Amino acid sequence: LKNTKNKHTRLKNMNSNNSNNNTQNREFDLIIWGATGFTGKLACAYLSNDRSKFYSYNLQNVCTSQNKKDRRTIKWAVAGRSKSKLSSLLSSVSAPSSTPIFVIPSIDDANKPLIDDMVSKTK
Repeated sequence: LKNTKNKHTRLKNMNSNNSNNNTQNREFDLIIWGATGFTGKLACAYLSNDRSKFYSYNLQNVCTSQNKKDRRTIKWAVAGRSKSKLSSLLSSVSAPSSTPIFVIPSIDDANKPLIDDMVSKTK
């Protein structure tokens, strides 16, 4: 038990040091991977202030003017397997045309460099 506690403390300290140094300068605050799925679409709509996508739930109030101001500073991108579907999604939620798109054809060892590159750009 003692070794586990020490190991946990070391990992906690290591993670807190690394997160402050390495992630502050990254390009994106978040990347929505699987953006064309149900939850991904809602997340994209929320980030782009598209209230119309919340029709099936009583979430109209999540897009208040105060939240809208806060979301303008979030740097975000989308990721998925189909560039055409991702582009269509961004158009449908009126996302800024500059919103980056990462295309990851499949999650396997062959695409590990693409995944690592995407993750390395995110806080």
